[in-house]
Amino acid sequence: MKTLLNAVETIQAIGNAHPQIMATYYGSTVEIDEDDQNKYPAMHIESEGAQSNKGTMNVNLLVTVFDLPPLDDIRHLETENKALQILQDIIGEFAYGFTYANVSSREYNLEQPVTINPITSRPDLNDRLLGWQAQFNIEVNYPKTGCNDNIINLPSSGIGIWKIGTTFIVQ
Repeated sequence: MKTLLNAVETIQAIGNAHPQIMATYYGSTVEIDEDDQNKYPAMHIESEGAQSNKGTMNVNLLVTVFDLPPLDDIRHLETENKALQILQDIIGEFAYGFTYANVSSREYNLEQPVTINPITSRPDLNDRLLGWQAQFNIEVNYPKTGCNDNIINLPSSGIGIWKIGTTFIVQ
């Protein structure tokens, strides 16, 4: 059974194996030393909620690829373009097949289209990072846990109404 953990680990494996990504991070916040040029480009994964459906769960992840432009790069176009291309690699890798990561099978359905937006740099916080982020809405199959859909509602095919003190075991 694939879970949030498996989905995040799969995206991390893709990022770790990508030839241009120097670091991958997960969590709601991340602190990166802006002076360490060896950590860029980098990828950050953040959970953004989930929806439970019948037999599936949709997990929402925000995947951001960012880079630190050189000080003499006034337009930042090359830096933004590189981050966008890397993010496209991550999306394609996760959605259509595994070239970079050593993942044996694809058991996820990435909802299409994937929304991609540029990140906003914050010069007021001395944040020169540029990049792009994608909203991954991943459908994960969850098999039934052993209960029938109508176990409570239809007494003829389920447990029906219980007397107080009745004990039952669901296996």
